[in-house]
Amino acid sequence: MPLGKLATDRWISCSLSLFPNVPYQHLVFTIPEQLRALILLNRAFLLNALFRLACYTVTLWTISNKSYTPGITMVLHTFGRDLKFNPHIHMLVTCGGLSLNHQKWTNNFFIPHQVLKSIWRHNVISFIRDSAKKNLLKLPLAVGPNLNRFLDKLYSLTWYVNLGKKLSNARFTISYIGRYTKRPVIAESRILEYDGKSVVFSYEDQATSETFYVRISVEEFIVRLIQHIPDKGFRQIRYGGIFASRVRSNLIPIVNTILENIRKSVNMFIGNLQNYLEIPLCPACGCEMLLVGISHNGKYVQISETYTSHPP
Repeated sequence: MPLGKLATDRWISCSLSLFPNVPYQHLVFTIPEQLRALILLNRAFLLNALFRLACYTVTLWTISNKSYTPGITMVLHTFGRDLKFNPHIHMLVTCGGLSLNHQKWTNNFFIPHQVLKSIWRHNVISFIRDSAKKNLLKLPLAVGPNLNRFLDKLYSLTWYVNLGKKLSNARFTISYIGRYTKRPVIAESRILEYDGKSVVFSYEDQATSETFYVRISVEEFIVRLIQHIPDKGFRQIRYGGIFASRVRSNLIPIVNTILENIRKSVNMFIGNLQNYLEIPLCPACGCEMLLVGISHNGKYVQISETYTSHPP
């Protein structure tokens, strides 16, 4: 078994006890190309900061607007499909979270990625500006004398917070993010040719689905690969919100208890409702029909979404 696959399976097994069985949303926080040189020059300092700023971007919105703290898992990738340095954060966030008084679970299936774009942009630019004032950053020669002008121009750019898949339950979520945790910079199948002097590899443009073929020297190919090797001790996976290591041992049992109580209440409600109502038969096959949702005053609520991804 490949070492990457083995490591992924171990991580998935260890993570099953961490993730509550609720739906999750995949988000991707990206950085404009203009900032990549600055980040590469301050690699450890700024990559660590990206984790904190992405987490803060989401929790700032959920706490301010919905009064709950979500569970957050983040994975850093420093590479794009063309192998160039392109740092971005893959985040899985619970569709809802624990109320601020730790008394209830608040469902929320709306993630305002358009709003998060401006918050993310402001957080990153402000952090870089403040860090530079404290002389914590090495600045590229082209940026150094004109840092404020350079950062001000970044406000005119669109900072993408991409909305990915919505994942239905914890086990599927863990398997999904597991593919990102140990993903190699390039799959061997994409390396098409090597003649001792140059390497040919392919990549697909995600926006257009067009396939491109790149021929570069062996030295350039090696440079593109080794720049993505993490610094010693650097953690590619981070947690935030109720999953943060300093609080999760206390908060996850509370969340699991709340979700179990909701599950029991829903089961009791459905049982009472089905006892009260005559179970309808399917007009096509004659089988008993299963209650999956309730509609009232034009609003439909799926029973499974009240507590988990699986119907009772």
